[in-house]
Amino acid sequence: MFDDLKDCLWLGCSDIPGAGDGAISPLFNILYHDNIANLVALSDINCLSAMQYAVDLCRVETIVIRGHYGCRGVATAVAERHFDFLSNWLNPVVRSADKYKFLLDGIADTSDRLDALCELNVIEQVAAASRTTVVREAWESGQILSVRGLILDGNNGFLEDFQLSMSKIESPMADYTAAIVSWAQRWNNSPRD
Repeated sequence: MFDDLKDCLWLGCSDIPGAGDGAISPLFNILYHDNIANLVALSDINCLSAMQYAVDLCRVETIVIRGHYGCRGVATAVAERHFDFLSNWLNPVVRSADKYKFLLDGIADTSDRLDALCELNVIEQVAAASRTTVVREAWESGQILSVRGLILDGNNGFLEDFQLSMSKIESPMADYTAAIVSWAQRWNNSPRD
């Protein structure tokens, strides 16, 4: 199922560090970069440097944004408590929750709502990665590169594939919109136009 991920960069959450993927690592050449809530922030020089290293020097063909259900970073973003630096870091998650509040509010169970937001965060971070200069320049030069979203279910250890993969400069917005529609349908909602 994941044979196309032999040489890739995994951007994951520090709740579940990349080294935890030991079952996969020995089989493939995987680079890891983890942070709180698996964010791709244009202000995060560490993440952007890891992406550039992976794409330009290691010539990976896939960047995987790997979120996970029950993410404490995502939960903290929408909690009532505020932290100076952490709240600033998690602001993209807050913005996504606000943007899709009308869909998230339709999910009655609090745990399910958090899981839906974890999925939404992966979709948003795939879109964010596809907007970075390193990815856009790779696409413009004709380099084979895709940005893909996966989510880990910590209860069973399985990765869920969203079938969200952006791989060319012309399609990210259409791919993003399709992913949001699919996400809304998965949670029995319909996005508003």
